[in-house]
Amino acid sequence: MKLGDRTLTVRRALSQESAKVIANAAGTVNAGVEMGLDPSRAAMQTISMAGVHLGPIGSPSRVLVLRNMVTPEELEDEDEFRDIMDDIRSECERYGPVTTIILPRVKEGYGDEALGKVYVEFGDISTSQAAANELHGRGFANRVVSAQYMEEAQFGRRELT
Repeated sequence: MKLGDRTLTVRRALSQESAKVIANAAGTVNAGVEMGLDPSRAAMQTISMAGVHLGPIGSPSRVLVLRNMVTPEELEDEDEFRDIMDDIRSECERYGPVTTIILPRVKEGYGDEALGKVYVEFGDISTSQAAANELHGRGFANRVVSAQYMEEAQFGRRELT
């Protein structure tokens, strides 16, 4: 953005903890610092190298798709499935009411495009946005979670992609 004769650059703030999680996932723990960048620029370089968007993707809706949170293999065991489902529900309910959670599994007949994703329907858009902003980019089981909004009508038809 132009501000007089200067250019103002705006970036999303990133905590050091988030930057470390992203860096570890990308295998670039100190890459930015080693290149001589100040810590904030190093964090941005790390994010860029990790291919992580700085915020949730899509137009806000009540439905979030959380990627890179689980693997299909982790959901095969019933006890582990229930534990993961409980963990996800309790984490998401920190932001407000959760209406529905779908954790697609092979044995339930879901297609490959839905496997490994978590579909969460919240009570309202503001709750979904709060959860998306907190969960996107967060580390979970040594992976970096990506949050994406899904059209409510598509979710209602259970077109999980």
